[in-house]
Amino acid sequence: MKTCRVPILVVALSLFTATAQTQIQPVQAQSGRVVLHFLDGALDQLGLSLEQLDVTADVGTTMDETMEGTLLAFAIAPGADLMVLKDREQKDFQPYGVLGGGVDVTGGFYLNSPSTGKGVDFNGFRVHAEDVHNDGPGGKPDPDYFFMSSAADPDARDFLLCYVKVLFSQDEGYEPGSGAGPGEHAQPDLLRIKAWDLIITPELAHKLGRQDLIGETIGYGKLDTDVADYYGEWSHPEGQNIFTPGTGGGSFTGGSFLDVKLGILSGLNSVGHTGSFPNGRVGMSMSTTSCNVGDLNVKWLAPMQEEHPGIAMQVYREMDNRFEQVGVSWIKHGFFALSSSQCTPCQNPSPGTFLGVGCSDTYGSGNNADRFWLGPRDEWDSVSSTWTCLGSYFDGTPVDCVRDENGNGNGSVNHRLEGFDYDFDLDGAKYYYEAMYLVSSDQATNNNIGSRECTMFWTGSTWIFQTASAGSGN
Repeated sequence: MKTCRVPILVVALSLFTATAQTQIQPVQAQSGRVVLHFLDGALDQLGLSLEQLDVTADVGTTMDETMEGTLLAFAIAPGADLMVLKDREQKDFQPYGVLGGGVDVTGGFYLNSPSTGKGVDFNGFRVHAEDVHNDGPGGKPDPDYFFMSSAADPDARDFLLCYVKVLFSQDEGYEPGSGAGPGEHAQPDLLRIKAWDLIITPELAHKLGRQDLIGETIGYGKLDTDVADYYGEWSHPEGQNIFTPGTGGGSFTGGSFLDVKLGILSGLNSVGHTGSFPNGRVGMSMSTTSCNVGDLNVKWLAPMQEEHPGIAMQVYREMDNRFEQVGVSWIKHGFFALSSSQCTPCQNPSPGTFLGVGCSDTYGSGNNADRFWLGPRDEWDSVSSTWTCLGSYFDGTPVDCVRDENGNGNGSVNHRLEGFDYDFDLDGAKYYYEAMYLVSSDQATNNNIGSRECTMFWTGSTWIFQTASAGSGN
């Protein structure tokens, strides 16, 4: 189900001219690649196929890119005009700093729907940002939005790229413009836009003749690009201001209360299936939003750093006076915090390393299904909500808190939120899906958990889950 709303566009009015002395500096995309990781199980279940693949960039040798599934990389074509703001002092992305533009790629693919005989040619597709109204702290809760469009219809919104995480990174080891191959250490000026869900929009569903595809997540991806300083005129969306990121982990305004709640729990999706119905297993996922409603920033660091949250996901059945768990996931390890305002106005935006006071962060269903971030439940202390990297599933051998495991080789179901076909869609049963945030030192854990009631049915090839409305639940 679609969980990321399309923004209301506004006209950009405020013009600025950057100088070499400005701490906040606009930078523009140069060379690089767009990487798409399609969920093969979701494609199969939805009756979609990828054809005429023309891959024009290398896939890396890093752990996050040596995974199962269809991982496709496409080189960014000359003439990219994607611009974002960089904080020179902190050497990171400036919150609310997507200025617009996009990148075109060389190569591409054809997305086909055999049941309708219709398809869309994504050769030379474009990834582009949309101008949205975002006042930052205290303003309207609009995150940065990106879309992916076919070359034949570049102004269309064929795919919605939801919950993008924007950063300048020295991690994951890809250096687009250096001449070095994947696996080399990245330069500080590598812009990475990552972890977004690839969601089918109504426009694309119409082109495929498949209204049932609206809102379906069929993969996720990232964009890696070198950037260069931009010294010309540039514009903000109307009303948007520049905000200096806060400092992570400590008190924001002398606060003393750490409280992260589950703010939004959105639709349950099927992302894979194995075996023959009704004796098979289904892999599921959901979108979760956390909100910092306390008065302390909350560290939100990536594995293998231990100060990050976990997300547990479950499905329950109520039937014949019994309440049973019929689906369970491994724990999703958090790794990057957005600075949205989906619960309360974001007061202390972050470059991703902490969840600021008042701010919210969302992981889409594709991201929550990514086995790269899923680890065993028994490694978490359920009382203190803490996890230790040493000797963990990710650690492997040697035992040194250096990551050795990427979740590869698990098919389309294992480790995700999984359940058995025969446990679902039974007469007289009610079903609920649930998520819970595990946050160390949280002082109000009663609001970390929420659930939604759902119905479901088997189409002959996939499970369809339906929720009356998205939101938090009890």
